[in-house]
Amino acid sequence: MLPRLIDSWEALPRAIEAHLQERLWFDLKETYQPQSQAEMAKDVAAFANALGGAVIVGAKEGATEPDYSSPLSATYAAKIENEFDLAVRDFCRPSPTVHVRTIPVPTEKGKVIIVANIESFVDQPVAARHGTDKDMWRFPLRVGRHTEYLFPEQLPLYMNSKARRAKLLLVRVLDAGGEIDVFTVPSGSTKHANIQGASRYVLDGVDRDGGGAVVIRDPRGGQSVSIPIDDVEAVWLQHTGLWAVRLSGRIERIRPLDRSVDELLTYTPPTTFVVSPLGRVVDELSSRVREVTQALQGTLSVEHHARVEPNDDAIAERAFELWQARLADEVPGSAADDWFRARQQLLYQGRDR
Repeated sequence: MLPRLIDSWEALPRAIEAHLQERLWFDLKETYQPQSQAEMAKDVAAFANALGGAVIVGAKEGATEPDYSSPLSATYAAKIENEFDLAVRDFCRPSPTVHVRTIPVPTEKGKVIIVANIESFVDQPVAARHGTDKDMWRFPLRVGRHTEYLFPEQLPLYMNSKARRAKLLLVRVLDAGGEIDVFTVPSGSTKHANIQGASRYVLDGVDRDGGGAVVIRDPRGGQSVSIPIDDVEAVWLQHTGLWAVRLSGRIERIRPLDRSVDELLTYTPPTTFVVSPLGRVVDELSSRVREVTQALQGTLSVEHHARVEPNDDAIAERAFELWQARLADEVPGSAADDWFRARQQLLYQGRDR
């Protein structure tokens, strides 16, 4: 379940969502001791580095749901609210966004619950200053009901704001049921039947066990495929109300030679192929010419040459030759230009045979 803003007595978590214990998106505290800014900063940063959440002060775990029977006095709650402000300002770097709410208890006059609603921080991980060593900074993370600390080798992932933003939005997709439109790059002519965007899928998982993968399932065949979260270019909510995702790679259904085996759903990362948009346009124009010819019932004479699509190994060998020649003549260009020229030359050779 995604965190939500808790700003009223009715919005406090109950048994149906608490599952008898504090969960990933909220933490229960009976109180904080005076001058507890370091402890508060640790709790705030842990939620900011995860999906966001809430620290509820004046509550404890009950037998079946959070117990709100020992609330705080309004005077002491005001001190805790001020402590949260100091903790975020002086003990968190950078300072995340925290919305502190004072919620009156309906059955006890002068008693309140304090809720610190913490937004997820997308741009980078949030550090919390140590309580005694002012020069020591730690990076807490809310994991389940506990707070863990990021290792140095984990920091680069949390500094990737694009991947973190995609993860946060995809978690919203899961919370909305998981149905999503997937857009992939155009892949030109291949020997396999490609799935071009948009195709309807179901999102099954996001970064499970910190594995850095997004799992989507084809609702027609039930097959699933894992995609690196770094290859998610964008996630957005369409005007139809359905979520969409754009991938930098492509998804394919591979037809095995063994016909007793069903088609396999695979994902090809972007670094393993070169996209040729012009080649796809030529294919579409050729198809359109054939349709016009059929509509005119032979009044237009069009000679069509059968195309023999070169394989990737032949294209790569010719592209390497073109690259060497370009370097020798000091001609500007890129590897994509060499690949496109090599493919076109091989296509013409196949047509002339």
